Amino acid sequence: MHPRSSTSTHRPHFLALTLLGALSFTGCSCEEEEAFLPFGTYQPETDPSGTTLNFGAVSVLSEKRLIITVLSGGRAALVVDAAATSLQNGRTEAFSYNLSPDLSSLGPGGTSTISVTYRPCPANWDGNFLRAGASADSCPTAPDNVDLVIVDNSADGEARIIKLFGEPAQPPQLEVICLPSQECGANPDLSAQTGCPRITFRERGADDPPCDFSLELRNPKRGGLTTGDLVIEKAEIIVRHLDERTLFPGAQVGFTLHDESGNLLDVTPERPLVVSIPPGANQGALKLIARFQALRAGTYRGDASEGTGLRLFNNVPEKAPVSTVNLSGSAATPSIAARPPSIDFGAVPQGQTVTQETCIANFGNAPLTVTDARVKANTPAFVMRFDDASFPAAPKSISPGETCGLRIFVDYTPTGGQDLDAITIGSNDRGNNPLEVSIRGGAIPKLVLDPADQVVFAIPNPTPPPPLPPRTEPLIIRNEGTATLEINEIRLEGGETSIDDFSIEGCATLPCAPAISLCAPSAPGCTTSERSLGITYANNDASQVDQLNMIVTSNDPASPQRIVILYAADVPCLYPSAVITVETADKRVGQEICINANSSDAGGTAGGGTTIDLYEWGQTFGPEAITFNPPDGARTCFTPTQAGAFRVSLRVRNSCGAFSQGARTELINVAPN
Repeated sequence: MHPRSSTSTHRPHFLALTLLGALSFTGCSCEEEEAFLPFGTYQPETDPSGTTLNFGAVSVLSEKRLIITVLSGGRAALVVDAAATSLQNGRTEAFSYNLSPDLSSLGPGGTSTISVTYRPCPANWDGNFLRAGASADSCPTAPDNVDLVIVDNSADGEARIIKLFGEPAQPPQLEVICLPSQECGANPDLSAQTGCPRITFRERGADDPPCDFSLELRNPKRGGLTTGDLVIEKAEIIVRHLDERTLFPGAQVGFTLHDESGNLLDVTPERPLVVSIPPGANQGALKLIARFQALRAGTYRGDASEGTGLRLFNNVPEKAPVSTVNLSGSAATPSIAARPPSIDFGAVPQGQTVTQETCIANFGNAPLTVTDARVKANTPAFVMRFDDASFPAAPKSISPGETCGLRIFVDYTPTGGQDLDAITIGSNDRGNNPLEVSIRGGAIPKLVLDPADQVVFAIPNPTPPPPLPPRTEPLIIRNEGTATLEINEIRLEGGETSIDDFSIEGCATLPCAPAISLCAPSAPGCTTSERSLGITYANNDASQVDQLNMIVTSNDPASPQRIVILYAADVPCLYPSAVITVETADKRVGQEICINANSSDAGGTAGGGTTIDLYEWGQTFGPEAITFNPPDGARTCFTPTQAGAFRVSLRVRNSCGAFSQGARTELINVAPN
């Protein structure tokens, strides 16, 4: 798959053993050693099964980035040598690459990446920014062909070569083409058109199908020379309601952008529109559809002078960052509304019935037809009536501007506790169908937290030496409603390394269901309407500040989730760092081999005085299990009875309680006696 470097030679099989740190035995072909050999595979984005990364034509006022996927296919970690990997041959200054950090040791089966960037005209760049006044005049025009030579520790010992190709190109151009006036759904011949002054949709009614308007994005060659891709990184439609003077996202009132097949487009930097020029052609073209359907009554306009319209964010120097197509359209539609938009009966005594009402209005410019109204979940506490006895058997027509064309009465007889439901109202208002009117009544709990926003765990004054002792602060949970408050869940979010530094009274694990039930203060015999909850902070890492969100979930319908920030400052005990020093120079079978941790860093506090008080020696692999003597000293020894590669490990703890992050390892090669 990958060509071999002309300067490399195939290594004999016995030399592969040195990758594990073992001695080179002539004629050895031990299967267990061979099984731990690393091997890397490199898959260019444009040629996954080959060795070519082809950037194509790229504007000299732009850059393009492609990815090489790296697979660790051996049985040992793949290591890419950053110092030895390089760009060679050709105009290397036009390319740059970045190795992912994990390529310093990519475990077996792991996947990583190398990103490669092509800048056809490096003189136009100042660091990561395009220079002011950058131009194409003095840029090279010849294609680029450069080798990326990747050096790793693969068992065959050979470098991998990825061929990088790119061609400097003129900056792209953008022409938007349409017919000034066309019938809905027409597919006109746009070849003779030269612009698109405005897209004008005819008036659409509530029962009319959507109107499609064809347009074309063109990228003509600049000066007859090779020209880069036109890239639309974002497309949005914003319009103004001419009567209300209110701005709307196009989709909210019926304006959308589609591809030639009618599929809705969501153009983002991750999913851009790209207009390339095919080989041998003088321009590239992409057909689109602008669509309008009547969702909300009114006349709408998008105009470049107001920062509205069909806005195309592009990479054309003369038009960047945005080019606008003006558009307009009118919708004759009903607009349903309920006044009031919700009904709240509040606390109603048991056995009584209370009636409230809402009126259905039409604020549109076309007749509203109400076809249905019902209690959504059929809650028996709510019974609905209408001022028009023929409804809903017969639809109700409401004229434009009528503010109470249909009166809906709701009778409420509480069943005990809290009753929640909604009235759903069906109509020919496509932008709001069905309309929902929430209805509620009965006793309702109300969750109050004290403090309401933040619990602070301050550093004690005077400050004791680290590690600081655990600190506990109270959080008061109070019910100020008229029904029993149930705390359903408490959880912590926002800082993965901080979550285990906090504990909450009554919660053995998090998230938890604390079984907190608080009666309403006004309820007869209520004695427990609030609860003090202890929150304890005990830092177990090296952080100086821990902050996260405590989320309290309850049956309070107005605020079912409340968030309190937990903020704690600390004087940490910093992690120690283990270092292994091998004392024995000649390491052979039957001889005592000694190692020490004398160079380890104790970490601890900024003021010093911390020492290491625990040494944990271990072994990760080797031809036999070894015994450390002593097993927990700053200096230890072992006597091997077999030759081979032994990897020992060390984990340390300092006198203020912090352990080293992970175990330090050392490879020791033992020769036969």
